[in-house]
Amino acid sequence: MTLEVYEQKRLLLETISERTRFKIVLTLLASQNPLSFSQLLIMLNLNPGTFKAHLDRLMRANIIIKETVQAKRRDQPRTFYRLTDKGLKLLEDAGLLKAREDLQRLFIKMT
Repeated sequence: MTLEVYEQKRLLLETISERTRFKIVLTLLASQNPLSFSQLLIMLNLNPGTFKAHLDRLMRANIIIKETVQAKRRDQPRTFYRLTDKGLKLLEDAGLLKAREDLQRLFIKMT
């Protein structure tokens, strides 16, 4: 690997190392389905403005992606978040994918 590649990985790790963003990433890793803004907000008990800023930072780093789905019963589309392949690779490189099953069991208990 080149020095540039290591620097890119360092910047990505720095992005997820902030406590709130780390919680978001681990929650998405634990969930077996994409989660809505509201679901994440309630689960993590955060201020909506602050929370949106963290989501935006993770999206700019291409660690998570926002998907919009037309709701069946509403006029408004719903927005869901999930980890990208790049985000999953980052977690794998950091050794966190090994904890996925444990996190999923905890997630099921919490929801």
